[in-house]
Amino acid sequence: MAEGTPPPRPPPAAKAAAPTPTRRLTVTDIRRLYTTRTPIVMLTAADYPSAVHGDLAGVDITLIGDSLGMVVLGRPTTQTVTVGEMLHHCRAVAAGSARPLLVGDLPFGSYEGGADAALATATRFIKEGSVGAVKLEGGRRSAAAVSALVRAGIAVMGHVGLTPQSVSAVGGFRPAGRDAAGAAAVLDDALAVADAGAFAIVLECVPPAVAAAVVDAVDVPPMGGQVLVYHDVLGMLTHPHHAAVAPRFCKRYADVGDVVHRALVAYGADVRAGAFPSPAYAPYKIGAGALSEFRAYAAKVAAARRGGGGDRPAARIECVVVDGNGAGAAAHLPRGRCAVRVARRGRMLPRPPSAAGARVRAARGEGQGRPPPPPSRGGMGRTSEPEELWRTRCTAVTWVRPRCPRPRGGVLGGVRHARDGVRP
Repeated sequence: MAEGTPPPRPPPAAKAAAPTPTRRLTVTDIRRLYTTRTPIVMLTAADYPSAVHGDLAGVDITLIGDSLGMVVLGRPTTQTVTVGEMLHHCRAVAAGSARPLLVGDLPFGSYEGGADAALATATRFIKEGSVGAVKLEGGRRSAAAVSALVRAGIAVMGHVGLTPQSVSAVGGFRPAGRDAAGAAAVLDDALAVADAGAFAIVLECVPPAVAAAVVDAVDVPPMGGQVLVYHDVLGMLTHPHHAAVAPRFCKRYADVGDVVHRALVAYGADVRAGAFPSPAYAPYKIGAGALSEFRAYAAKVAAARRGGGGDRPAARIECVVVDGNGAGAAAHLPRGRCAVRVARRGRMLPRPPSAAGARVRAARGEGQGRPPPPPSRGGMGRTSEPEELWRTRCTAVTWVRPRCPRPRGGVLGGVRHARDGVRP
């Protein structure tokens, strides 16, 4: 290279390809998975952490099910879950998941009133809960509601077999289709929901032979035993209540509840033994100069509080009293009342009056230098401060005789006080 010739420019760096944004699955994607015989993974979630875990694991459908009433809220059934509670959990799950199709479970009592009630509730789930579809229980009895929602443009997942919201009517969580009539009812319910336009159907607690007959009869994805509750899959709860209601069809893949229990017991032991908190977990520092300045300030504050008596600085009380028989005195004060102001830390706080007899004694100069008696219950400017705090703060009282343009019966110090039987 000749002297003075600039070096050649390096070739431009190749631009990194932008990451492909995660696209949320839709009902169309679920149908495609079914037609291609690709197993569909469906799991429940009730909050942000469970939604994130399901999303990272590649779940296809996340159901915000009303089972959260039992596994999250600790209730014996799902019947008491409200629409507001479901929307709250739907929003949390939506914030934590990017890929799965979100399905919100319409709670008991929110759609049984007819197509209009179902449409009103489902619309709230779509708009306020940020879900892509809704699920409702029941077969033939819910077919009209399913049809109305589909006509309105809302994707619906059906639910037949064991319907937990009907636990009161059937007498408990009982499997369905265990006799010929029951099996026929499950099939008829599934056909009614599919014909009404549901894009998928949950089959819960039915014999495999009955489920196979439903799969052969309908042309929508059947969501059977692969629909599991997040807490059941992880074995999160070891409480007897959860053990009593955990379904027999659930496979436990971990014992997270046991891990959590042992971790919390260890934490409590460290706290009680003084091993935590420790300097290793206190990384926050303050500069030497700032520390010295702060210590001087703290010492000054402590000395001032000790010098002010007790743990509170002294207060100066300024009181203006108008006798109960004085009419028109101090126009800004109601008759028979007094205004007390407390000057403390630059603030003026309203205070209630003292008792009538104490007002007379204070006006005559008796008991000067002592705190006034506790305020009466009926005065102006009442506060909720305890009387002991009032006594602690009060160190001096200044009683000012109000100016009365036309006193009737005089003012304090020059009239009788019939209420207390005191005459000046």
